[in-house]
Amino acid sequence: MNRIDRKKRNMSSQTQRDAIPPFVVKATTIASLGGLLYGFDLGCISGALPQITNAFELTERQSELVVSFLYIGGGLGSAIGGSLCDTGGRRAAILVTDVVFLLGAAILYLSPSLTV
Repeated sequence: MNRIDRKKRNMSSQTQRDAIPPFVVKATTIASLGGLLYGFDLGCISGALPQITNAFELTERQSELVVSFLYIGGGLGSAIGGSLCDTGGRRAAILVTDVVFLLGAAILYLSPSLTV
């Protein structure tokens, strides 16, 4: 076997060892989509903020708080979500978050003012 053949064999075995597992690709894709959707939500809030400010007669400070609650909610949700999945399972965690989301949407819909 000549020297070039040995190099090709070493390169192909190294490529096989360095290949990215499909699970890593899927996990990275899902995490990227989560970040994309989170950014989309921030964009929606910034677009809706003038109407929210007018409807609830918010001060500038209160408008800043409305936007910052989105960041706080995202951080708390990710911190609590992992432990919920570990303790109760993924299906139960999804159901709990769906209920919390629906309750939050109902509260927002029914709130007549910032202080309710």
